[in-house]
Amino acid sequence: MEVNPDSPVIASLRAQFEADPAGGQAAATAELLYETALLTSGFNVESPKEFAGRIYSLISSSGGAPAAGGSSGSGSASKAASPPSREEVTPEVMADNDNEGGDPWRV
Repeated sequence: MEVNPDSPVIASLRAQFEADPAGGQAAATAELLYETALLTSGFNVESPKEFAGRIYSLISSSGGAPAAGGSSGSGSASKAASPPSREEVTPEVMADNDNEGGDPWRV
């Protein structure tokens, strides 16, 4: 993993740390960045379940995905003023018992 100080991702990480050096947000983001680098390099993360949990937490804290209809600005002002409701999501990674050899490409 190469860290480019001019990258928007690294700039965001730095801003998180500067905003709250003692907080855990920057550390959590750095861990997510490291694990993503592991995966994109062909390695495995230590705990896929925990990794997925951090992804879900990140998505949840950022407001989640836009609604199915999108936000074209045609909604009423009262809808725009109210925050979206949030649903608690617990990730679950299930083992494939039929694939005892561990080959991810075997069906």
